[in-house]
Amino acid sequence: MTNDTSAQTDPYGAPYGAYPPPRPPKPAGSKALYIVLGCLGVVVLVCLLAGVGLYLAWPSITSAGVSSDLTEYHTTIREMELAAEVKQELLSAIERIREKARKRPPALTRWVDYDKSIRSLIDNGKLDDTELKTLRRELKNLEAECDPSMPAEADAK
Repeated sequence: MTNDTSAQTDPYGAPYGAYPPPRPPKPAGSKALYIVLGCLGVVVLVCLLAGVGLYLAWPSITSAGVSSDLTEYHTTIREMELAAEVKQELLSAIERIREKARKRPPALTRWVDYDKSIRSLIDNGKLDDTELKTLRRELKNLEAECDPSMPAEADAK
């Protein structure tokens, strides 16, 4: 008997050491786990990109909404039956606010409050003296909101 191992063969006839040993089988769910983690990563990345985009675009979105509402106010007041000087005063105030709001729009929650207040005053198409005074105060406060260098009128009167 010889101890020559070079002549020994495996059960398939290949000499021992000719092929690397077989690898153990992978667990059944490992490929599915990588797919799930990859998809989850893509979803998180898309959400982060959408959040950053919304954060950067929010002032433009708010500015466009404010400008659109101010255009509606302008049209409504122009169609009202008011004295020419009062109508001109209100329309010029709205134009000033629109220009300032394009550069620095008010916060959305504040805008909703102003919008509700102004719409309640002008939607009926008529302004009495009390409503006119309130509208002037609201427009002045809104203008001050869009231009911090301008003092706001006190609400307590």
